[in-house]
Amino acid sequence: MASTSDTVTYDSLLSATLNNVRPAIYDNISRDNVVWAWFHMNGRKTMENGGARIQRTVTRSLNDTVKSYSGYEVISIVPQDTETAALYDWKQIVGNVTISRIEERKNSGASQIFNLLRSKVENLQAAFADEMNRQFLGAFTAGNGGKDIHSIPQIIPVATGSTLGGIDASAETYWEPQSTASSATTFAGLKKELRTMYNDCSKGPGGGPDLVIADQTTYETYEAAFDSLVRVQVGDQRLIDLGFDTVRVSGANMVWDERVPDAANSELSTVDGGSPTEGTAYFINSRFMEFVVDSQTDMINRPFMTAQDQDAKSALVMLYAQLITTNRRKQGVLNSISASITS
Repeated sequence: MASTSDTVTYDSLLSATLNNVRPAIYDNISRDNVVWAWFHMNGRKTMENGGARIQRTVTRSLNDTVKSYSGYEVISIVPQDTETAALYDWKQIVGNVTISRIEERKNSGASQIFNLLRSKVENLQAAFADEMNRQFLGAFTAGNGGKDIHSIPQIIPVATGSTLGGIDASAETYWEPQSTASSATTFAGLKKELRTMYNDCSKGPGGGPDLVIADQTTYETYEAAFDSLVRVQVGDQRLIDLGFDTVRVSGANMVWDERVPDAANSELSTVDGGSPTEGTAYFINSRFMEFVVDSQTDMINRPFMTAQDQDAKSALVMLYAQLITTNRRKQGVLNSISASITS
């Protein structure tokens, strides 16, 4: 029978091993989740030290006192009400690694328990990657009773007048994203619409989108639009190195994901139980979109604890985060893209 000291040593081994594989969890999620990878590699993952809510200043208009003048002309000192605040709630995501006592006894050596734990952690990281991808893309409203992070389809909706961050776009028109329904029936028409959406999102200070994320059919249609005489431009090499296909739409990297929904018809992707018939392309300017993470709860794991009602012990892996925007009009969606464009 194991002594108390043996149990303590064994529990310490479990916790230490889980701590050591945490970087691998992050790396593997990046290889499975293009949105996660993009925000991390472009410095749009923002660490924040808690707080009741996430608050960001939003520019509603530009200062209109800036102009040329001459000599003793009176200069305007009219106060400028150009900013407001967007408020976002923290969201909590959790998974667990659980080991039963019979598994402990069957894998009692250090190497055996490491192999067992690695298998369980690999399963957990796959589940985390899938769940984060679902929350980024697989919902039109905050899912799980409002407990999920804001999704890209929620931040960049097709319909007008939605509220986000406590700001009502039906009353504050500066808070509306760009949204256009495609009518393209040819390759040339689709390329023109994609360029136009990119340019619409580029108007005003802050540059243009750096990421376009589309469904698979739309991505493949855009690729096919470039004949042998016109070479499609390859996108960011860092995305390619992670295993993601990418091409350029003007100044943005275009990628595809199986979870991008049919936004015009409010249909989720097939993997999320929907029946999409038309394509969607989301244009993201990550200068004005952040993946905010609590600095003390960034995929941390709690020590293994013995359950009161099970012959097992569990460790929780936790993330407190939210996906937010500070300028919705710099984001856009091209929807209703035909799946039958072939030439």
